[in-house]
Amino acid sequence: MNRLLGPESKFYAALSLFADLVIVNVLLVITCFPVVTGGMSLRTAHAVTGQMVREEGSRRGAAFVRGLLTRPGTNTAWWLICLALGALAAYEFAIIAKAGFGTMGVVLRAALVSGLLVLGCISVWFFHLDAPGLSFSQRCTGAMTKAVAHLPRTLVAVSPAALLVLFPLFFPAQWGGYAFFLAVLGPALAVYLAELVLQWPELNSAPHEGASA
Repeated sequence: MNRLLGPESKFYAALSLFADLVIVNVLLVITCFPVVTGGMSLRTAHAVTGQMVREEGSRRGAAFVRGLLTRPGTNTAWWLICLALGALAAYEFAIIAKAGFGTMGVVLRAALVSGLLVLGCISVWFFHLDAPGLSFSQRCTGAMTKAVAHLPRTLVAVSPAALLVLFPLFFPAQWGGYAFFLAVLGPALAVYLAELVLQWPELNSAPHEGASA
């Protein structure tokens, strides 16, 4: 029993990870409520969960609060672009549904979904690549380059967030459980899994570099 519940056990590590993700998720949801602060909140969630992936730091709540106002202008600018494009896509979806284009409507919907997927692929790298000294244009260029150069890894990184967004479309009767999952764990878990995928090559190469040294 001591081996199972001890601080070095896998069960304790999993429980600690879960508790940290809940803390990050609650702060992420709360700080996203003004809507325009979503970019700052997502960037901070990427930074904190990135530390969790690398097993660095502690006190995730304090780290989130401290990092929230880091480079707010750059992150808010990209977030507002995402909101504008998302609103435009939603409007186009509504127009297509109302017009009833038949087969052409399916093609147009597929094009809109593809565009949103591209936006998500760039966004996950944009918030991951945040660093001092990088201008808005440099981060945009870097995010686009990384998204294309590492396309398979990018698609895997985006898939948790995509599943989170699409879940109510496939299971419309599960709104209660879905809302509870969003409030407790969902967004932070999606960001954590994205960081895990994006950092995977560095995480695998670190032990080998240490061994060769």
